[in-house]
Amino acid sequence: MGILLALRRGLREKVIDSMTKCSEFLGDDLKRMMFFPFLGNVQEVGQYLKVNGLNLKERLRTQSKFTRRKSILKSKEEIMEIIDLLKNEKEIVSPLKRDHLLKKITRIRVSLWKRVFSLYIAIKAENEPWASSLKRSLAKESPYFNILMSLPFDDSEQLKIRDFLVDLLSLYRSEYEDTVGLKILAERLTRYGEKAEFRLLRTKFDADWSLTELRSNFKNPVLKREFFDFWFQVMMNRTSENEIKEHLRSTLDSRVLKSSEDSQFWIFEFFFPADKELRKIITKRLLEMWNSYQIEKKFIVLKAMEKSEVKTSLIALDPQFKRADFQYKREFYTDLLNSGYSTEYSLYSLYQIGDRQEENLWWLMF
Repeated sequence: MGILLALRRGLREKVIDSMTKCSEFLGDDLKRMMFFPFLGNVQEVGQYLKVNGLNLKERLRTQSKFTRRKSILKSKEEIMEIIDLLKNEKEIVSPLKRDHLLKKITRIRVSLWKRVFSLYIAIKAENEPWASSLKRSLAKESPYFNILMSLPFDDSEQLKIRDFLVDLLSLYRSEYEDTVGLKILAERLTRYGEKAEFRLLRTKFDADWSLTELRSNFKNPVLKREFFDFWFQVMMNRTSENEIKEHLRSTLDSRVLKSSEDSQFWIFEFFFPADKELRKIITKRLLEMWNSYQIEKKFIVLKAMEKSEVKTSLIALDPQFKRADFQYKREFYTDLLNSGYSTEYSLYSLYQIGDRQEENLWWLMF
């Protein structure tokens, strides 16, 4: 797997000798993968696989993976293209041009990027209610986004994204008197980047919260109820676990839980209130999220189930949760792998639970 990862990251020449030396110890599938020529289209891939002895069923399955991964890489290209268009003032100067660009944005498959780009359009269009709604939605995104929906941006692309986010936050600051909202956005967007340079967002927009500020905001009845998961995240490892849980106990009630976003339920991996009525509300929502078959929502439930009280509550509500944890994990990470997103994370997670099928490694070739 290490060799395949090196190939995936563009280190082909550096590992060619190692590949040759160790190939005699590997199975046929791995040999085919190691020398996979990174062909350009699905027909060429099919021919390569046929020449190398894969039967029709195996070829079709691998070609399907190749096609799916190419589609995701196309999404990455579209994101970078839209950043260029948004930075060109001529492309957003009129309502007609903004509407045309918005149609491109709605076709992006990753919901987070739709909201980020739409926020830029909303501010430029001076549509404050729309901008405010998008800001709140982004502030409530779960911290698992990068794990589940990561795209293979290279270093230069990541820095380009960071600079665009600086422009977005600067635009927000120039248009609205919303200091706390700006800082929340800066903190959230900082976490969407993989490079250390994304910390610039935090420092540039004064989003390095002091513990005094965090405690003060958690006393604000509006802020603490709407963004309870955000304050929980930024206070983690900043103060005692007892203090954080006490804040949540004073905040979470049936009204807050019923009006919250599914993406905010990630906190129940760490905190599950003792109140029976609140547990019923939470468990019912988690079940709905699990049955939604949306990867982001199912992952939140999967992580929450690691807490025994949550698992017990789910079993009481639906007997499907009586199965062993590794069965859920295997099914979930297989589905995540087959989505074409976060392939390295999916493969690592499957490896950790003992699922080490060689055919899964084809995903590293695309």
